[in-house]
Amino acid sequence: MTLAVGGLPTGVTGTLTATTVAAPGSGTVTLKLTSTTKVVAGSYNAYVGATSGGIAKYVSFTLTVLPVPDFTLVEAQTTLIISPGSHGSVSLTTAANSTFTSYLGLGVDGLPSGMTYSFSPGYVAAPGSGSTTLTLYADGSVTPHVYSLRIYAAGQSISHNVTLSVNVPGFTLTRNVTSVSVSLGGSGSVTATSTLLTGFNSSVNFWMSGLPSGVTATYSQWSIAAPGAGNCIITLHAATNTVPGVYSLTINAMGGGVTKSVPVTLNVPSFTLDDAGISSFAVAQSGTTNIRLNVRGVGGFASTVSLSVSGVPAGVTATLTPSSVAGSGSSTLKLVAASNAALAGSTVTVTASGGGITQAVRFTLNVTHH
Repeated sequence: MTLAVGGLPTGVTGTLTATTVAAPGSGTVTLKLTSTTKVVAGSYNAYVGATSGGIAKYVSFTLTVLPVPDFTLVEAQTTLIISPGSHGSVSLTTAANSTFTSYLGLGVDGLPSGMTYSFSPGYVAAPGSGSTTLTLYADGSVTPHVYSLRIYAAGQSISHNVTLSVNVPGFTLTRNVTSVSVSLGGSGSVTATSTLLTGFNSSVNFWMSGLPSGVTATYSQWSIAAPGAGNCIITLHAATNTVPGVYSLTINAMGGGVTKSVPVTLNVPSFTLDDAGISSFAVAQSGTTNIRLNVRGVGGFASTVSLSVSGVPAGVTATLTPSSVAGSGSSTLKLVAASNAALAGSTVTVTASGGGITQAVRFTLNVTHH
């Protein structure tokens, strides 16, 4: 007796433990059915046939092929805009087929620094069909950019994922100079520029911090209307009583949940004229006296300072060497008294002028008998 299998769908093979049964024709044979992933799920009419001595017999049976366990993952939207310091959400839906029986774990890959996430609920319960909401949180440190995130669901050794494009808008803040020099009683300016990144659309406000006493700031426009791109000219004014020096200032800009800052150095230049604390001195008739004077520039002062002397009595000559210094330096005042110089005291003044600034020192000169 010969045995054969028929009616099987593509992707299913049938194997008989024996294809013949010896005479007198009685026995038991086992049919083993094996399917591949390519077989189409459904019901099929199959049979096993036996032929012997011109006689054929058939046994029919219904073969039901079940689908491979699987599920789908669908997102409600493919793009999301999240400003720094805020959050955004997207809904996700899973649908499991009839043979999938597991719960689904959820996760996100590709998050930038400063961005975190949560799912609510945190998983999809068995048998794997349901919905969840993904919320993404972006703190103020997230770099503006368009990020491609991978959202995945996994269970029963099966994983599926979808891609979500997350746009974190922002702007950059730049300035045209890194330092500004402002003379006492004068003014100077710096231009701050906001440049938009990845769809930023908000007003941007500017302000200056770190201003020393006596220095004020005015703005060509302290707020730039949405979308926020433009220039702000910041003018710094130094009162005459401002202490000269070098100051570290900060230009700040804020808008759309984003805050940026850039440093600027403020130089308030000036100089001092130092006589080493000498309030009086004497020179004898036919004698000579030298006094060292120091010019010290501060706040980036670099102008030429011219020196002059006045109030020198008759019979005394005064010479400054050198008569000018660049920025900082020393000069020697040489006083020579003639033999007939009057024996008296007088007030001598040394004046230093440069960069729109004038300083002076005064001391008493006494001519004594030789």
